[in-house]
Amino acid sequence: MKSLPALILLLATAIIQAMGMYRYSNDPLTMSGQIFFPILFVLMSAYIGFRAPKTTKFSGVLLGLAGLGFILLVLTGIGIFTDIYWFYPSTYMYYAALALLIITTALTIASVPKAAKKDEDAASDASAKPAAKKAFRRAPKKGRPTNLVAVSKSDSAQKEQ
Repeated sequence: MKSLPALILLLATAIIQAMGMYRYSNDPLTMSGQIFFPILFVLMSAYIGFRAPKTTKFSGVLLGLAGLGFILLVLTGIGIFTDIYWFYPSTYMYYAALALLIITTALTIASVPKAAKKDEDAASDASAKPAAKKAFRRAPKKGRPTNLVAVSKSDSAQKEQ
């Protein structure tokens, strides 16, 4: 799974930024949402990536996203240790990491090979088999009671006269 390094780096950046923003907002609902959604996208992408590990589509793009995740994590670390508020806690850095996580998840979903359509299989099977016989249906007899509620217009007009 080629997207795993990008996922881990972007998840770490998003969670660190969310926890740093909590210090100033003191809103636990916001912080829980800011932590939940990156974890949700990472788990979704990892699950899909592990189910189809042999896909090689978008490997260059995923490597680039891992590089951007590394840069975001380094900038977050610089912001933490040097107290540069442009880098930590920054809503821009958080949403950049979240957007890159969403892009990574979309690329992981797009790289899964499509399953063969069942309609094509059914069409090839139908041409190989002979045509099935139609079911026999007995014609209704006149004057025999029926369980049907609806009656044709011609029958109801004759009964009224």
